Amino acid sequence: MLTGQTTNVNDCGTTPNRRLLTQSHRADLKKSGLSNDTILQSGCYSASEDETRDILGFYVGPGLVFPYPGVLTSDGRPFCSVKPDQPPIINGKPAEYLVRKRKRHSAWGITTTRPRLRKGSS
Repeated sequence: MLTGQTTNVNDCGTTPNRRLLTQSHRADLKKSGLSNDTILQSGCYSASEDETRDILGFYVGPGLVFPYPGVLTSDGRPFCSVKPDQPPIINGKPAEYLVRKRKRHSAWGITTTRPRLRKGSS
């Protein structure tokens, strides 16, 4: 079941930019210590297996998408990482966060933290 809505101007897939989170994905984010407001501002959303395939270029099934606002891949697509619901095993370990091969990767952060970081506050 999908709950809540997030709005993300940096879509990672081809679907509309109104995004939903499954209850399990929201619980996963909250377990990490994120508030509802922070989750909403992050732009994270639940994606179907077709959407994750579009983002990554390969099949992993459905998952939780982390958009990187303002970061584009070398081919001009918005950059996102995916936390698959069933992570593939690579070199004997679960690959928890995946990105499209040969695309640059940068630190993920919520856009509202940038002004605080610039001011030096916590």
